[in-house]
Amino acid sequence: MPSAIPEGTVRPRSSSVTSHPCSASSIPNPELFGAEITSLSAREAHNYSIDAGASSTFQAQNYAGLEFCQVNITYTHSGTNDSIHVQVWLPLSEWNQRFMGTGGGGYATGAFDLALAPAINRGYAAASTDGGHVLSVTTARSWALASPGNVNQYLLLDFASKSLHDMA
Repeated sequence: MPSAIPEGTVRPRSSSVTSHPCSASSIPNPELFGAEITSLSAREAHNYSIDAGASSTFQAQNYAGLEFCQVNITYTHSGTNDSIHVQVWLPLSEWNQRFMGTGGGGYATGAFDLALAPAINRGYAAASTDGGHVLSVTTARSWALASPGNVNQYLLLDFASKSLHDMA
C-alpha cells in the first residue's frame, strides 16, 4: 500500500504533456484587469535551435534541440490603442516546476527567442513581452512619442511596468 501524502504536498507532475496538449483550445484566455485578449495561439516546437551569432543586439549562446509549447498572446488595454505581444514557452518535458519572467535591456521590454531559450534549456516555463513597442536597445524614438514633443504616456507605462506585470 502506498504511503499517504501529507496534506498540502504538491505531487511532481509527469514529464509528459500528453494529458495537456499544446493547442489554443486547451489554454484558457488569461484574465487581465482592464485588458482585452485579442488573440491566443499555441504550437509545439520540436528540435528548435537558436543561432545567437545571428543577433547583433544580444550576446548569447547557441541552443539546439529545444522542445516546448509556444503560446502567443496579444492584448490591448481599453482606450489606449496599444497592442502588446507576450510569448510563453512551456517545456514539453522535464519541467523544473518553476517560472522565469524574462526582460530585455535598454529600451527593449523583452527579447523573445534569445531571452526564452536559456530558460527553457534549464527546464523553466518562461515568458517575455514586447511591451507594445518595437525592439530597440539604443533608442525609444520609434515608440516613445505620440507626436513631436508629446510623450506617449500609455506606451511609456507599458514599457516601465504594466506590460511586465501583465506578462507575469
